[in-house]
Amino acid sequence: MTEEPLVWDLVEWRKGDGRYRFEVARGGLHATLMAPGGRSLTLPVVAWDGLMDALLAARKTKTRSDRNLPSRAGARWARTETDELVAAFRSGASLARLAVTHNRTSAAIEAKLAELGLWDRLTPVTGGGASACRGRPVP
Repeated sequence: MTEEPLVWDLVEWRKGDGRYRFEVARGGLHATLMAPGGRSLTLPVVAWDGLMDALLAARKTKTRSDRNLPSRAGARWARTETDELVAAFRSGASLARLAVTHNRTSAAIEAKLAELGLWDRLTPVTGGGASACRGRPVP
């Protein structure tokens, strides 16, 4: 049994004293957002899709900056960056120093080192409870 896709052509909601209405025109090529005070905006549906994607991306960016994450948090590791990480780690740099240097979280540094076989992330902490762990360099 195949499910029908969710299709809607009219959504209404209230924010404060205002009433908003979003309506897809017949044929589905255009949609109009009507706001309080008689203001409205009609755009092609593909433009609304793009606008929603941009708003979602902006919200994610704002959330990331609100959490004060480093600028490279979540970014892919370039081969040269990985090589620099390994060299600095082997020369004795601390995890905190590596995190600052690479603009990443300490957890990301530990994860990358663990992936490379240089760090054990699952060493239990004595007296810390069943879920408490700390990392250690792999001999």
